[in-house]
Amino acid sequence: MLLAGALAFAPLQTLADTTNNALTIRPVLPGLEVSIRGNGNVLVRGAKVASISGSTVTATTTWGSANITWTIRATSSTTIIRYQEGRASLADVRVGDVISFSGTIDQTQGPFTVNAKVIRDWSLPDYSATVRGIVTTVDQANLRFTVLVGSTTITVVATSTTAITENGEASNFSAISVNDSIKATGSYTASTTTLVASKIMIDGVRATREKPERERERTIRIWDSDWFSHWFKRNK
Repeated sequence: MLLAGALAFAPLQTLADTTNNALTIRPVLPGLEVSIRGNGNVLVRGAKVASISGSTVTATTTWGSANITWTIRATSSTTIIRYQEGRASLADVRVGDVISFSGTIDQTQGPFTVNAKVIRDWSLPDYSATVRGIVTTVDQANLRFTVLVGSTTITVVATSTTAITENGEASNFSAISVNDSIKATGSYTASTTTLVASKIMIDGVRATREKPERERERTIRIWDSDWFSHWFKRNK
């Protein structure tokens, strides 16, 4: 049996960046494909994880109102990989993730139970990355902000364990403001341009930005002092 969607494979989409005269590479999630051969070998692309229990993953492939529910059994010999081939573990897989898998039908179980040889999670972060840029928006309630890097907007998400420093000293998320220059390191997912940060460093841009305010205040104080002295002498 062979059921295939519009895309059998998941190519990379290349987009022209006219601002930087460069090319931006963005992943395209796999289309639906279900292949069951006569010898029991199975290849499924584009399934969505519905639940995880121990070493068993339940996933569905859906075409309109028709769907197939798969029971995928992972063992110590099952290889689990991220989008760009990086190794992962079953503990990394989450409900809602888009996966592909291959293996063999377990003939002692239901018709769609598979002993998995390989599971690829297209939703897992692609790699560890460091982002430098200027903060464009801040969502304090959800602990996230956006950074413009070239022509790409990257969303940086902080967690309860994210280490945040400002000019080398411990800080917190509330210290981050629009126009700050930051450096964030963490797990980057190219498909959503999102970085879940393990470390965020705020550098000295805010101090530079506040200096004119302090200079303005000092100028006002001097002006006020001179004006009062002049007024006092004239009205003495």
